[in-house]
Amino acid sequence: MDLPKETDTVRVRLSGSNRKLSVEVFRHGRLVAPQSRRDSGLVLRMDSIPNQPLREGQSFMVQMVASNPTGKKLTDLATTLWLPGGWGVPREQLVTLRKGFRHVDIRADRVVFHFDLEAGDAKPVSIPLVALQAGSYRGPEAQLEALYDGGLFAGWKGDRVKILR
Repeated sequence: MDLPKETDTVRVRLSGSNRKLSVEVFRHGRLVAPQSRRDSGLVLRMDSIPNQPLREGQSFMVQMVASNPTGKKLTDLATTLWLPGGWGVPREQLVTLRKGFRHVDIRADRVVFHFDLEAGDAKPVSIPLVALQAGSYRGPEAQLEALYDGGLFAGWKGDRVKILR
C-alpha cells in the first residue's frame, strides 16, 4: 500500500469480524513520533526511545506517558518496560526511580511501576538506562495494564536496537 507523504493515519476495517486490529505506520523504517497507540481503554505514549545506534557505556532516558481516558479513577495500574539484553538501569538511579510510585520492581529484564490514575489524568514515567553490551537486540517493549481489569491495556512492541563498541 502506497501512502502520500503527509499521511500519518491509516484506518483498517475488517468486515464481519469482532476482533480488534492494530496497525503501526512506519516511515523510513521508524515509527512515527511521538509514538502513541490506543489499544483498549488506556493510552501509552512513548516520548523517547533511541532510534539510532548507541555506544557501550552510553546513558540515555526512556520516557513514557500513561493516560487514563476512561472517565473513572483507576487503581493498581502497572507500566512495564521490557529491557533488551544489552540495556540496564544504573545503580545510582535506583533510589530516584522509586519516587512518585506506590511500588517499583527493577529486574534484569524489566522495570515495573505500580500506581493509581485519576480520570483524565496522565503520569509520566522516566527510566534512566545505560547501554551495557555491544550487539543487536529486540526492544524495548512497553505495556500499561489495569491489574484487576483485563479489558484495560495498551502496549508497544519493540523495534531493533543496536549497541556499538
